[in-house]
Amino acid sequence: EAATLSGKVVDNEGNPLANAQVVIPELNRHVFTNEAGSFIFADIPNGVYAVTAAKKGYPSAVATGDLRHKDSQITISLGEFSFKGSTVVISGSRVVDELDYAQSVSIVGGKKLDRLRGQSLVETLLDLPSMASFSTGNFVAKPVIRGLASFRSLTMVDGIVEEGQQFGDEHGPNIDIFDMQQVQVIRGPGSLLWGSGALGGVMNVITPELPSLAAGYKTLSAKIIGNAFSNNPGGAGGVALFGATGSVGYRANFSYRQAGDMITPGGTLPNSEYRNLNGSALVGLTEKWGLLSLRAAHYAMKLNLPGQASDANGNPSFSTDPSVTGYQTVSHDRVHARSLLYSDIAKFELNMSYQRNVRQELFAADSPVDSGLHLVLGTFTADLRAHHAPLGPLVGTLGFTYVNQQNQTLGDDALIPAYTSNMYSGFLFEELRFDAFSFTGGIRGDTRTLSADNNIILGTQAQTLSNTAVTGSLGFVWRFIDGASYFANFSRGFRMPNAFEFFSNGAHEGAGTFDVGSTSLTPETSWNADSGIKVNKGIFRGEIAAYYNKIDNYIYGSPFQQIDNGTQGLAGTGTTSFQTTSPDGLLNNVRYTQGNATIYGAEFDGEAQLSKWLALNGGFDFVKGFNDTLGQPLALIPTNRLRVGMTLSKNSFVGILNPYFNLKARYVMRKTEYSEPEQQLYSAQHVFGFSDYTIVTTSVGGDFPMGGQLWNFSMGVDNLFNQKYVDYLSRQRLFAYNAGINFFFKLTANLDLIE
Repeated sequence: EAATLSGKVVDNEGNPLANAQVVIPELNRHVFTNEAGSFIFADIPNGVYAVTAAKKGYPSAVATGDLRHKDSQITISLGEFSFKGSTVVISGSRVVDELDYAQSVSIVGGKKLDRLRGQSLVETLLDLPSMASFSTGNFVAKPVIRGLASFRSLTMVDGIVEEGQQFGDEHGPNIDIFDMQQVQVIRGPGSLLWGSGALGGVMNVITPELPSLAAGYKTLSAKIIGNAFSNNPGGAGGVALFGATGSVGYRANFSYRQAGDMITPGGTLPNSEYRNLNGSALVGLTEKWGLLSLRAAHYAMKLNLPGQASDANGNPSFSTDPSVTGYQTVSHDRVHARSLLYSDIAKFELNMSYQRNVRQELFAADSPVDSGLHLVLGTFTADLRAHHAPLGPLVGTLGFTYVNQQNQTLGDDALIPAYTSNMYSGFLFEELRFDAFSFTGGIRGDTRTLSADNNIILGTQAQTLSNTAVTGSLGFVWRFIDGASYFANFSRGFRMPNAFEFFSNGAHEGAGTFDVGSTSLTPETSWNADSGIKVNKGIFRGEIAAYYNKIDNYIYGSPFQQIDNGTQGLAGTGTTSFQTTSPDGLLNNVRYTQGNATIYGAEFDGEAQLSKWLALNGGFDFVKGFNDTLGQPLALIPTNRLRVGMTLSKNSFVGILNPYFNLKARYVMRKTEYSEPEQQLYSAQHVFGFSDYTIVTTSVGGDFPMGGQLWNFSMGVDNLFNQKYVDYLSRQRLFAYNAGINFFFKLTANLDLIE
């Protein structure tokens, strides 16, 4: 049985908007409004759908069409431009309005993404609640979501987990920040839908969609992006060409960035330059029955690694050794084939991906190619999901995933052995929806075998390790008034130990540690509860949430002392001799072990559009983490912070369309809770306490016509007052200040080349 969805798109004064694009993302259906602002979709399967509307010069908006029992009419209002608009969440089962999702979520896209885009992906997202950055300078940053960093918060590209040897602190996402359409951050465990590692949350990068004539694409269009910045002085540029003809869509993207040494309030940090080259191509077919597409992407990076110096007492100091020339190179290739098939019983989605990551660390510019770390990781992923048609009020997804990994260890610095890994997963996720209430729930099973090769340098013997995990979740949404909802979610998450935690035994120069793993580690498992209220009504939009995460078998690095080149137990091999830390003796010795941990916190994020020209926004993040086994704080839990900001905007000013002025400040509180090993480490430095600090950023921008096209620009200053500070989550916190003042300029243009 089919139904009809119709309606109107209007501005915030109720005037009809012609030529606005209206989309049902879940069905890939597109229409445009007529002169009266009206639209109609015929022959829509019964169900509940998120419907988006967009028009140039207005923020996008979302409405819900309920077609379970009869035809439906809706009105979608597009207000004046704001930094935040309504959002759509792509869950594991279907596309939903943010208010209907049983977890905390933030989405950055459109103009907001263009204006916030920084030198790293995570820097772009630092204004989001409970989002922090484990950073190495300005370029490398790992997401930290609700206190959980690295491989405990997944980074994904188009729903596929990025696999790039992400065990290292300095191993940031290998993603072109110019080649993304939207970034979704889902806070709270996501193991049910995405598998191992999603204990803290998920950051999913959505690349630009496959162009189609139905979506209004021309035969050939272009997007040009340029950035310039004064800290790590340099710039970046990218160009994308895209279009559609008939049922075929195509897109190509190229970008390059280059930057010099980072400038801190204490001076320039030697050997901190970086370079980054990216390219991608997408081609596909869009028909009424579904979609087929193939995307290939290449990422290449060279990152110089600053070296720390010692003071008169032999402790690391706020200076670096200018003679250090070590560097890291990363090459990441990704091929992704995607297919969608619509039928009366289900929408079938098949994703097949292959990733190849090559990572090298060399200790000097003239080092032989394989004298340091050289790892090659290949990952094949096949993910099949069937989103079944509504069964009364019930909708859901059945999914299966297979992941094969093969790692080669080629360099003299054998940080981990060669290995092969196979993981098999299956899950069922269902939603039961009523007028005011929704219930979600599901169950998932995963099993993995990891077979490691013999490695003489590490002292590991050929062996196979197996792990199994069963997880699930229950969620609840109560739409207690129009434009507001209460949600609660109870989840069990898991993370399987990786090869680095199992088998490492050597100096990891990039991270500044000497690491020793253990094959006795078992999977981390968590029980998480979170709840909150979301509001998107009138002039206000906001969310407040609290969470409690109990993690069993939490894996952490425990410092240990070496004995004169002497003996320490290796990864499952008994007592064997191994070399000392490093020639300068400055690496921290870390042995991986397990215990129980608890992380809890609260977050708030809100914005009020007080008038057509003034919007205020702000928020706070509070998080605490404890190692219950040791009875002391967990290491590397982010510091609490407050955020405030204001935006002034108009329709036009001296020839500039949609001009804006933005001023924002981020206050990071003093870090006062440390584990005992941290107290010993930091008390020897001049940074113990990690003082509180405030970072102020200001920017202006707008649109201007040129050559019959609309260009967008923004310019401003980060760290306006050149604040001297050391961020607790900076990997260089023992020997360098964070970046000082940074002037930036950003330019974006969308050009129609061939109609």
